[in-house]
Amino acid sequence: MTLEEKLTQLRLLTMAQKLKTMTHEAAKENLSFAAALERLADQELEARHGRAIERRFRLSRLPAQPTLDQFHFAQHKSRQQEHYEASPLRITVARGKKPPPFLQIEESGMLSFL
Repeated sequence: MTLEEKLTQLRLLTMAQKLKTMTHEAAKENLSFAAALERLADQELEARHGRAIERRFRLSRLPAQPTLDQFHFAQHKSRQQEHYEASPLRITVARGKKPPPFLQIEESGMLSFL
């Protein structure tokens, strides 16, 4: 049984498919066995992750895979910003009386909150 067959039997399909290419690259780049094996393992993990995403999307039965361009941000409450407009506040203080304790009259005549 060859190494490719053993990898296939272990369900390491991407590693089995890319084994020959990786051995040539490893020889050309003078990679150690561990470095070449790590690259193969990284490619296997990446392929599995991609297949898992595709499988989950297929099982979700959504009509088409959405892109960011198709996302309508305005429709989602979590993406809407609340806007508040400050309306003018009118407070009347009779002459000779002090303003409420939470307000202060500045020298310019403007009121500020404490």
